[in-house]
Amino acid sequence: MADFVPFVRILLLALAPELPYPFNMASIPISDILRLSVAERLKIVGEIWESIASEPEALPLTEAQRKEILRRSEAHKARPQEAIPLDEAIERIRRSL
Repeated sequence: MADFVPFVRILLLALAPELPYPFNMASIPISDILRLSVAERLKIVGEIWESIASEPEALPLTEAQRKEILRRSEAHKARPQEAIPLDEAIERIRRSL
């Protein structure tokens, strides 16, 4: 439940920015949030995601992620001719769907 608290705090800020900060998070039950339409909840999730993406330093890479980035970088340096342009990669993915 403790991991859920920051999410709820951000969600409440998005839903009710007029509430004074800090506010009583118990003032908006999760059941009320879940009653929002899917479109409204998706909008909130999008806004939350954007706020997270704007602070990449807040989510440092794990050692496994760091190693994978290094592995991929080294593979590209060893065989740059195997790389394909992004638009071609996207087109391949679209065709496979």
